[in-house]
Amino acid sequence: MRPRRATTQSRAVGRLTAIEGQNGGEVTLSGHPVAVAPGNSGTLACSEHVAHQGHGLDWQFGGHTAFYSAFQYEAA
Repeated sequence: MRPRRATTQSRAVGRLTAIEGQNGGEVTLSGHPVAVAPGNSGTLACSEHVAHQGHGLDWQFGGHTAFYSAFQYEAA
């Protein structure tokens, strides 16, 4: 599976790899009640490395279950 990476202004960085499902595809979840972005399927993953420094926090961890999804910004 292809690793994903996200960085925000050098304060947070995350590297995730999707969990391999049937026939080598990604494991996806849709219609869940606690959606990160309602209307979009989520992909289950494993964190390789996640770090955040700022607001008095200094977090570094990896090897945990992760989740990512497409999203859209929309005015309420």
